Amino acid sequence: MLLQAGALVRVVAARLPAAPAAAWCEYLTAHARRLYADVTDAARGAAALLATRLAGGRLASPFTAREVYRQEWAGLTEPRVVQGSSPEPLQ
Repeated sequence: MLLQAGALVRVVAARLPAAPAAAWCEYLTAHARRLYADVTDAARGAAALLATRLAGGRLASPFTAREVYRQEWAGLTEPRVVQGSSPEPLQ
């Protein structure tokens, strides 16, 4: 059955023009990047979480990295992630 399914895929793929197939791949790649952005770019996700905490008044400004990760907020529990979330070095 697998051999037959593989043969069918090859026949269908051979009939598809390359340009629309490439465009479809680019479209899917863009969606996958957005979907997995928080996983692949931890600093960006941590920065968004940190901004939310600052805007909500849950964190005084200025603050230290230690003050952030000791709160044990989701996504901000590791010193290296907290340090990477800020464009300026934190104490």
